[in-house]
Amino acid sequence: MRLKPEKIEVLAEQIYDVLAANKDAGMSAERATVTAAIRRIITEDMKAEDEIEEQARALLEEHMDEIQRKGIAFDKILLKTKQQLARDRKMVL
Repeated sequence: MRLKPEKIEVLAEQIYDVLAANKDAGMSAERATVTAAIRRIITEDMKAEDEIEEQARALLEEHMDEIQRKGIAFDKILLKTKQQLARDRKMVL
């Protein structure tokens, strides 16, 4: 996970403030309830992205000899693999 819990807390508060300022959002839940849900969603999304990263690395490890032999930049192929895995999961990185 790339964001510290403190940063996630700040983001959740900022997102809540933007939503609360938008009259069309119709905020009926308490601030603490909404910010807790936002924190949970951010954390779950980051965990899913970490899982994609791990899966991509594992897939590429199986083909490391070929990647090195062909002189393919590992970072580029890792990014493409992550993007494909995210598309397969209907996620946006």
